[in-house]
Amino acid sequence: MSVNYKVSKVLVTKLSSAVSKVTWHSCRKTVPLSAPRPASSSSRARVLSGHMRVGAGRRPGEAPRSTTHISRVDKTDSVLYTFDDYDEEKETSNRLRLLTFTACLSMIQFGYATGIIAGALLYLETGTMLGTLTTIDKSFVVSSITFGAVLGTVLCGYLSAKYGRRWTLLSNNLLYMLGAVGAACAQSLPALIAFRFISGIGVGVSTALTTMYIAECVPSSKRGQLGGLAPLCGTFGILLSYFASLLLGQLDGNWRWMMLAGVLPSLLQLALSRHLPESPRWLATVGRKVEAQMVLQNIGNTEAALPTAGESEAVRGWTTLLKPRLRKPVLIGATLNAFQQMCGINVVVYFAPKILTQIGFGKEQSIILTAVIGIMQLLSTFTLTKVVDTYGRRPLAFAGIAGMILGLSALMASFWPALQGITWLPLLAVAGILLYRVSFSFSMGPIPYIITAEVFPTSARSLGVAFSSATQWMMNFMVSITFLPLVGLLGSHGVWLIYISMCLMAAGFIAQVVPETKGRDMDDTSD
Repeated sequence: MSVNYKVSKVLVTKLSSAVSKVTWHSCRKTVPLSAPRPASSSSRARVLSGHMRVGAGRRPGEAPRSTTHISRVDKTDSVLYTFDDYDEEKETSNRLRLLTFTACLSMIQFGYATGIIAGALLYLETGTMLGTLTTIDKSFVVSSITFGAVLGTVLCGYLSAKYGRRWTLLSNNLLYMLGAVGAACAQSLPALIAFRFISGIGVGVSTALTTMYIAECVPSSKRGQLGGLAPLCGTFGILLSYFASLLLGQLDGNWRWMMLAGVLPSLLQLALSRHLPESPRWLATVGRKVEAQMVLQNIGNTEAALPTAGESEAVRGWTTLLKPRLRKPVLIGATLNAFQQMCGINVVVYFAPKILTQIGFGKEQSIILTAVIGIMQLLSTFTLTKVVDTYGRRPLAFAGIAGMILGLSALMASFWPALQGITWLPLLAVAGILLYRVSFSFSMGPIPYIITAEVFPTSARSLGVAFSSATQWMMNFMVSITFLPLVGLLGSHGVWLIYISMCLMAAGFIAQVVPETKGRDMDDTSD
């Protein structure tokens, strides 16, 4: 609506004495005040400290507001002004990034909690008050966190549905801090395993909830990019654990300091908690639709279609997942997450330094090489966040699985008995680990998380994602606890061959069953 002649005259009278004091701003365009309203403004206007702000009280779905600066007064009864745009799009983009970063601190914590054992094991094996650890002891120290993660994913499904995503994500930090402090102070092997189990509960909640929370908040056009940052931060957490192992390994009680440093990401997330709104989709399902719309408007996701309040009842019971319309999403989510672990990734993560020491590298050299490989994996995952919404989920999955097979083949060759004694085999093993982890980081690493959060409708998403994550961690536990015994039974080359076959099966499943979810609304992808 145009501002009429009388309003213009009043503005001239009131502001003429202040014109000389107004700060002049660079102009993008100059139009008369009586001209038709720009598309980016609303019908309201008010004078604020020498500025005329257009668009106060913008309704959901309206275009971003503009801020008008008075530039000169014309005595012909028209006021000329400039639109120095108030870049609300940039501001909401910054809010989204801050929301994503704060949520992803849970995944940094997950990466650190799971990865730190790789370096700590080198100092735990002998010469500590825990005694000399046997193969079974080491298997339980490593796999206790994965067993706890199974319980964490189950609890996450219930807690995030009943109390909300935000409350569950923030409360989870208490588990991480208790597990880190307890493990650092452990005086016996059972105590260390118990506190690693507690950290594992937190790990399960993080992996089940973080990507789902981000996916429920951000626009569909950015869901793959921002959702992919969660696995990226998990990789970054693992990388931090390698550097912590390298730096803290020089101290007395080195492995205890490594464990204790795990409280830092939790403290940072609690400090930034004001940047985490509640999930608008969860708010809508519990009848708080006005709050949901306010959250969506604040983060610039005005095109999202909110579910109805009646859908909240369905999320209360696990039997929801038995409904016929959810069978395919359950199959996709559980199987993708199972294959993620059956391809052997956490064997390479947990035991990478040990694998390298077996083929001739020293302790510090093994940790440094593992850290360098982690940096390359981090860069690869960052690349994925830039292209996953362009090329889609399925093509990246196929490309990554091909690279994983090549990497595992190089590892298998480096441990093949008939080839032992060749001088370049250690370098082949390093190249194999590097290729495998880089390929994993843009395929079977993040894509199961992204697709699992997308294929379930809002009415069953928290339980569906929790069930899929529980499947992932059960397989993680099985793979981790069986690796060393299988090496003793089949040899390292035989174990790598098993993981190669799992990669081939994963590619076949994706080709036959998994749909492309790029750009689709979250409540349409399960159809």
